[in-house]
Amino acid sequence: PIAAIVAKAPTPVISIQKPKPKPKPKAPKMALPRIIIRTDGPLPLHVAIAKIKQEFAMRRPHKDLTLGWEGACSRFYRELKRHPWISTSKRFVFDAPVPMLHPEIKQAYAAVVKHPMDLTTAESKLLQGGLYQSAQEFVNDISLVFANAVIFNKAGQEQGDPTSCAYFDASQHLLRYSRWLSMELISQFLVDDGHAEGAAQTGPLSQWNLTTSNQRDARKEMHEIVMKHDLDGSEEGDRYTWMESECEKLLKSLRHQSDIKRMTFFLQPNYPADYFGYISKPMAWETCHRRLQERLYKTMGEVASDLRLIFSNALKYNGRMKDKDPVSLAAYDSAVDMSGKLEVAVQRMLVTVADRIEREKVEEIVLGREQEIARKNEEERLKKEWQEERERGVVPGSRTQMAPTTNQTVKIISRRKKQEGLDFEF
Repeated sequence: PIAAIVAKAPTPVISIQKPKPKPKPKAPKMALPRIIIRTDGPLPLHVAIAKIKQEFAMRRPHKDLTLGWEGACSRFYRELKRHPWISTSKRFVFDAPVPMLHPEIKQAYAAVVKHPMDLTTAESKLLQGGLYQSAQEFVNDISLVFANAVIFNKAGQEQGDPTSCAYFDASQHLLRYSRWLSMELISQFLVDDGHAEGAAQTGPLSQWNLTTSNQRDARKEMHEIVMKHDLDGSEEGDRYTWMESECEKLLKSLRHQSDIKRMTFFLQPNYPADYFGYISKPMAWETCHRRLQERLYKTMGEVASDLRLIFSNALKYNGRMKDKDPVSLAAYDSAVDMSGKLEVAVQRMLVTVADRIEREKVEEIVLGREQEIARKNEEERLKKEWQEERERGVVPGSRTQMAPTTNQTVKIISRRKKQEGLDFEF
C-alpha cells in the first residue's frame, strides 16, 4: 500500500496592529514678541545696552565693515573698547545713558548735559549705516561721551566728591587717548590742511578735527610723554618691566619672517674696511638687543634713536655707490623699507605707552585721594568713639589698663646668669 504522508498545517499567528496616533497639528509660527523693558527704575548695564541695540534692528556685524571710512571707524571703536577703563573696569561706565542707570539724577543730568551720548549708541549708529556721513561725525560722538562726563562731574570734582573726581580725571585722559588713537587708525581719511598755523592741539580737547596738522600735534605730544620718560628698568637677568617689554617688542618688530632678507645687512656689527671713514657711530640690531639685555638704556627714546641710527647709517654709506654696486643698492633699498616699518612700529608704541604712563598717573592720584578719605574716616571714627566713652564716664583707653577684678598672685623670680665656664668677660 502506498503510504500517504500528510503534512500538518502550521498554526496561524494572528497579530493585532494598533492604529497609529494622529500627529498633533503644529502650532503656527508666530513672530517673537518685542521685548518690553520697564524703565521706571534703574536698569542693569546689560539690560540698558540691550534696550539701546533694540532701537537699531538693522545693525551690521563689525566684520562686514572692512572698507572705507566705516571700516576705519570700526577698527578705531574696537581698539578703544579694549582700553582697561572701558573693557574691564567696573568703576567707569560709558556704555549706556546715565539716566537709564541712575534715574534719580535724571533731571540734574539733563540740566547740565544738553546732548547726551554713550558708546553703545555711537556704535549702533555706525553699524546701522546711513546715520553718519563721515568719520568726523562718528569721532565727534565718541568725544562727546567723555566730554559730557567731564562737564557733569566738574562741580563734584571742585567740591572734592571722590566719585566725581575719579570720573573727571578718567574722562579727561580718555579724551586724550581717543584723539591719539583716532589720528593713527583713521589716518587714511584725514583732511590735508597743509602746515596750518595756530595753537597746538594738545591736552584733553572736547572735540578735534581729523586733519594732518592735528595728527602732527598728537604725535608730538605723545613723543614728549614717552621718549623723555625714564625707563622703569629691572636688574640684569630679572624679568623685564612693562616698559622694557615694549622696547623688546620694538626690536622684534624688525625681525618678522618676511623681513629676514632685508634685515641681513643690519643684524651683526660687521662693517666694511672703509666704513668708519664715513660713519662715526656704527650701530647694528644685535648691539641694540645686547644693550637692552644689559640694562644700559635709560629712556625709551634712546632705544628708538639707536634703531633709527641703524638705517640712517646704511642710507648714508650706501647712497654713494647704489648706482654702481648692486650690493649697495640692495642695502640702500632695504634700509628705506625697514626704516618705514620702524616708524610704523614706533607710532604704534607711542599710543600704547603714552596711554599707560598717563593712566598710571591718574590711578596714582585716585588712589592717593581714596587713601586720604579712608584716613579721615578712621580719624572721625576714633574721635566719635572717644567722645562716646567720655559721655559714659569711661576714661578713654583705660579699659585695657584696668586692674584685675580677681585676686591674683604674682610671683617674681630673679635669676642670675651663670658665668661659670665662660672663657670671656661676661
